[in-house]
Amino acid sequence: MTDMIKAEIGMAGNETIKMLNGNFNGLSDAVTAATQRTEPKTFTIVTGTANDRPPVYWRVGGRVYINGGISGELGAQGAKLFDIPVGFRPKRTQLIGIVRQENPMSVLLVQFNTDGRALVVWSPSKGVTWFDGLSWETDDDFPTA
Repeated sequence: MTDMIKAEIGMAGNETIKMLNGNFNGLSDAVTAATQRTEPKTFTIVTGTANDRPPVYWRVGGRVYINGGISGELGAQGAKLFDIPVGFRPKRTQLIGIVRQENPMSVLLVQFNTDGRALVVWSPSKGVTWFDGLSWETDDDFPTA
């Protein structure tokens, strides 16, 4: 009887160890992904002018962040603000309204596309546009350079 109990405990113990080990490996992978990060890089602006804090982007795990701003006339609907490089592109298209600094009632609409284009959807006036705090998820492979 004792041998039978030891055998059952042993089997349960091995399965528990396998399960815990598998969960630990998954957790370890998640922690590694979350701690992968890039240094901030500056966007090459196509429309508008960089102000004293040009727009920069960086990535932590599967999330991309933007800070900085663009000044001046940002063009008509469909004008490209900048290109988002591979490794930083949004998982799905994002349409984001941003209040322009010069006129709090003025909202710039920007469409961040999965193909990397950041396009003006609506730009009612000149002013400073801050991208501080914008972020999105990405499915792109983590950039190596």
